Amino acid sequence: MHITLRQLEAFHAIARGGSLTAAAARLNLSKGALSATLQQLESHLGAPLFDRQLNRLYLNPRGRSLLPQVDSLLAQLRAIEAGTDHCTSWGNLRLGASNTIGTYLLPPLLAQLKQQGDGQLPQISMANSAALARLLLGFELDLALVEGEIRHPELLVSPWRSDALVVIAAANHELAGSGPLTAEQLAPWPWVVREQGSGSRVQAEQLLAGLPWQPALTLPSTEALVRAVAAGLGLGLVSAAVLGADCGRAPLATLPLTNPRQRQLYLVRHRAKATSSDIDRLAQACCDWQP
Repeated sequence: MHITLRQLEAFHAIARGGSLTAAAARLNLSKGALSATLQQLESHLGAPLFDRQLNRLYLNPRGRSLLPQVDSLLAQLRAIEAGTDHCTSWGNLRLGASNTIGTYLLPPLLAQLKQQGDGQLPQISMANSAALARLLLGFELDLALVEGEIRHPELLVSPWRSDALVVIAAANHELAGSGPLTAEQLAPWPWVVREQGSGSRVQAEQLLAGLPWQPALTLPSTEALVRAVAAGLGLGLVSAAVLGADCGRAPLATLPLTNPRQRQLYLVRHRAKATSSDIDRLAQACCDWQP
């Protein structure tokens, strides 16, 4: 008996969903039929692919080594079915973006992708940089655009573009209109920051490293941070792209720094994930894009 496409699809869906219930719903099968299909695959390979704990299934080392091969094979089959050798289609690709990139830079990038392809767009996941790294490691994304540098031996991290950072304050803040300021002058003031794992949080910590400062408020999105700063709850460090989008509807002031800050944004992919022509074209389109 040979391995069947149905068995590989069952394995892939269970690995993605983490349970028979989620995978069965995704494939429109009964849990019993799905379980039997997985057992057939494991019997053919002569080893289990998951560890069973309560109602969850967790990939074991054999399953983790098999997943990128199956992921790549299914992606290539989808590409063949869609005829994407001749027409770029982003519809089956999965692109992650950290929150600031996803909110302020991704929309015009997607507009360009729509013009370049067949009108379909990639499936988008937005989260902080640490969460996107986990999705990449689980082969749940093809590519990710992140603000924070990710260090993991299984992930390939490439520079994408540089990004200017600015300190913002409420328009009526005492420091508004001041000349260039040092980090020492800014540290004593209350700060509004993003959550741990966010690239923006890392940048704020680097700006104020070694200084006596404490975050007055921690928020899960850049939009919330901007509005909290405009309300006078503290200073914030954000991308210049955020200021361009929000300065017209939020009473903000920028505080110039004696040492202006830039950060690097990155394009990340899994080293072991077999690439496809569409994934390569998507990566190149991201790199070629100009705001």
